[in-house]
Amino acid sequence: MAKEKYYTLSEINEQIECRKGWERRRYEWEMSLIDFVARNVADEPLRETLAMPPSARDEDGIVDDEMHVWGWVPCGYKGLEVTQEFAKEILADATIAMLHERLTKLKNYVGIYYGGVEDGYRRIYINYVDEEPELPDYLKDLPILKLQKWEPLMQPKSNFGKWLK
Repeated sequence: MAKEKYYTLSEINEQIECRKGWERRRYEWEMSLIDFVARNVADEPLRETLAMPPSARDEDGIVDDEMHVWGWVPCGYKGLEVTQEFAKEILADATIAMLHERLTKLKNYVGIYYGGVEDGYRRIYINYVDEEPELPDYLKDLPILKLQKWEPLMQPKSNFGKWLK
């Protein structure tokens, strides 16, 4: 019969720190890959990705066309293999990063976020304050994008941190 192994608190903490280190390196690798994919992309390829029809997307509204995904994302990066499923997620994240970078130049732009799947697209909401911003031509008439006015739920009453409804 195998003897049970008991760990000391210091051994457990060491294992936890090792795991945190691995997770941090994995996160940094993923962010580096997203940056690599999103770097120096012209407006038209971004529009092509955003305009992919629902038939080229999966049930989560993410681009699933193999040729298109691998046209953007390398099959290996810094010595690690990139799977098809992971490549789809990287392309989606890189698309959001490219879109955000371009939209920050617009007046009244606040931010973007993913909504749910609507009409086969993973809807991207563009938030703005005051007047609706004028989107660049390459972002106009895309069913995946939706402008949404942002209004805070509460307004500060004073500088003492009390709130009005």
